[in-house]
Amino acid sequence: MAGENAMDGEEGAKALVGDQFEAEELGLTITIGEMEIEDRVRGNLLIVSPQDPIQTAVERMAEDRSRVRTIVLVVNDGKLVGLLTGKDVARSIGQCRDLNAPCETVMTQKPSAIVEQEYVVQAIHVMTEEPYRHVPMVDEVGKPIGVVTARIIFSYWVGDHNVRSALKQIGLGSLSGKDPSNLWIDSGESIRAAASRMGMRRNSSALLVQGGDGRLSAVVTVVDLLRGIVEGIAPEEPVERIMSRQYRAVDLDGTLDDVVNEMANARCRHLPVRKERGEVAYLFSAHEVFQAIRDRCPEIAGSAPGIRLPYRVGEMHGG
Repeated sequence: MAGENAMDGEEGAKALVGDQFEAEELGLTITIGEMEIEDRVRGNLLIVSPQDPIQTAVERMAEDRSRVRTIVLVVNDGKLVGLLTGKDVARSIGQCRDLNAPCETVMTQKPSAIVEQEYVVQAIHVMTEEPYRHVPMVDEVGKPIGVVTARIIFSYWVGDHNVRSALKQIGLGSLSGKDPSNLWIDSGESIRAAASRMGMRRNSSALLVQGGDGRLSAVVTVVDLLRGIVEGIAPEEPVERIMSRQYRAVDLDGTLDDVVNEMANARCRHLPVRKERGEVAYLFSAHEVFQAIRDRCPEIAGSAPGIRLPYRVGEMHGG
């Protein structure tokens, strides 16, 4: 449970935004049980057993090719015992593992989770500190009842005027994402090589594909990888077989609001940030968004006293 790895509500809220701000004013000390949670957040969970093959988990993730999901809950005797993420699958492919191996051999064991009695700040804390942006919700006996995702939070922010006004105050030029110098991959390199590099990174599962002019021509993500596996594309095939040429990007003179809006509405978790001439300044992920909120929240709260971090999941459209 999150109680072992994350902080209590008030303590966690202070750590997130600073002691000088009242946690209650930021809506951080509302408990999960006080939320209005939509059925789609509580239901439609992807579940496998520890003994199910990794391939089965991949097929569950990519059942809907237009909306590939990147996390499966591993459940034993009705209780959450692990998570299998798209990055775990990428790591398996990069290491030439047999996808018929059981999920328990590669899953994240004893993952952080939130319960209805804990504070919403727990979910944000887990997403900032752990290498996944999907936080399982469990009941009092450890049975999974839902998943809170980064996109749910972003969708809520997009619908809140105060939050958007605050996010617009944070220029992307004042932030830093992942240095793109070690994120490039040639379109002719193998899918396995791309999977290996994705699997080694803690907080990123995207690579940039360089075009003939040396500029960004495509992006390849773990979603592309999962879709390719289900479509039967072999790991030895070139990256160009699965890469996304119609990628989303934001400009360096934009704001954090632009990033959150794109991630919420375009269902993407990685955005290249472009300089004036089109060169990539850095790659921004959902993890960087949460870090920026954590690092700049006191400044935001000072300029927009009405800002609230999400506390009613039922108001958050998406997931």
